[in-house]
Amino acid sequence: MQSTMTSIGREAATADFTLGDFIEKAARLWGDRAALVHRNSTVTFEGFRDRVLRLQTVLESSGVGQDSRIALLSDNSPAYFELFFACAGIGATLVPLNIRLSWREVAYQVDNADISHCVLNRAFAELAERSGLTNLAHWWLDGSYEEAIASTEPMRGRRFFPPQTAVSQMYTSGTTGFAKGCIHTQGGWRMSMMNLSLGMRIDRKAVALVQAPLFHAWGLGYSLSHLYMGSTLVFPNSNSPADYWEAIDNFDVTSASVPPTPPPTPEPRPNVTILTSQAGGLRRSARTLRDEYFPNAEIYGVYGMTELTNIAIMSRAWEEVENPGTMGEPFAGVQFEVHDPEGNPVGRGDIGQLVIRTSQACAGYYKDPEATADLFKGGWLHTGDLVLVDERGDIHFQDRAKDMIKTGGENVYSAEVERVLLDHPGVADAAVFGVPDERWGEAVKAVVIFRSQDVTIEQLDAFCLEHIAAYKRPRWYEVAETLPRNGTGKVVKTKLRELHDPRTSIRLGERS
Repeated sequence: MQSTMTSIGREAATADFTLGDFIEKAARLWGDRAALVHRNSTVTFEGFRDRVLRLQTVLESSGVGQDSRIALLSDNSPAYFELFFACAGIGATLVPLNIRLSWREVAYQVDNADISHCVLNRAFAELAERSGLTNLAHWWLDGSYEEAIASTEPMRGRRFFPPQTAVSQMYTSGTTGFAKGCIHTQGGWRMSMMNLSLGMRIDRKAVALVQAPLFHAWGLGYSLSHLYMGSTLVFPNSNSPADYWEAIDNFDVTSASVPPTPPPTPEPRPNVTILTSQAGGLRRSARTLRDEYFPNAEIYGVYGMTELTNIAIMSRAWEEVENPGTMGEPFAGVQFEVHDPEGNPVGRGDIGQLVIRTSQACAGYYKDPEATADLFKGGWLHTGDLVLVDERGDIHFQDRAKDMIKTGGENVYSAEVERVLLDHPGVADAAVFGVPDERWGEAVKAVVIFRSQDVTIEQLDAFCLEHIAAYKRPRWYEVAETLPRNGTGKVVKTKLRELHDPRTSIRLGERS
């Protein structure tokens, strides 16, 4: 009898810590601390737990249960975190919808994801109606959503869901066809949040600025990692540069991403200790921002993807200064290799596809077994990114496999050419891709944004010839004022290819 009781007790004591358990822990440890600050309204961790538990009652009483899918159509809002943890507590799946999509794209995702219920922001009422969301059971933020939470009782009792239980589903960009629903699990998110929080040394004193869209893995994951450690999340009033700097100053923000533009006055912000940017892409501009405006900040370069449930590899500024272009190191529990097209590991210095094994990887694509099998071919998650490992063992990004340019029989990696262009002091931004060319079949094109009108294409061409092989130099140029970017800030090269017009682009002559 004694051994049986010991066994039962040990089983209970070693039970997995779930996402649902987090809100109870947070309320006990940090109950009166600010969890969410949104439009001058502050919700403490104790208040957050209360709202999540009430929302669980609302959802279940409305027919949302385990394996149900509930959509959210809104700009950045505390509702993302309330719904995320409410779904985690009842075994449902949150499907955040991109507010920048057309109604047809949203309608496809609603149908593909088998959405049964949704929460909507009235600012996107037309999109919600045209996409069919208003035909489903729904609540309006600042309306029926708040009324339902206020008029119900918090759900009681602990429920256990294993780590492989789905908790969110985010759609990939769909540049090669229909967007695919990437399934994130409770265990995957927990591992992702712990990895990122440890990597950036987040603690409960941190105050994080919610910048990136929460309907993307980076925006949600960055914020969840801070919340998971007891930090405070601050929502700026808008995505404007002015509101970025105002929030930094008004709320003593300590953690943020690199700002969209420099501040109007060169006043240092010593309170900021964490800045995030793209791994392997530490530029002169980022170092200047740190040196002039964020003297106490460590810059972290991050690499991840939706399929990896956010970030898997991270660099620090000193690593990129010491070894330019390095992406840093994978998190603990993240294993990687570099494979050739046949799935064999390549040697150091050779370019191949980055493949990863980790428990934070997604569970696959919803209702798409063929794409899931292709993603996890050979037991590795295939990132679609071409990298090389240098003699020190550091990973260096080369290009997206789909963006590699084949010109005159030679492979050109667009990221390499972009790095050279961005090192020119007269270039503010640049994107490189392949376009049809009578001479080479496919040629390198660069769309550049100049810092001043004094820079010329001829100067850029000479600069490129000093730093890269002649066959890699852009043959085509176009000067622009902006570059098309998606919600995560990545340049949409498919759009640039579509907009390429030989009649309005500059074609350089061949070298003799």
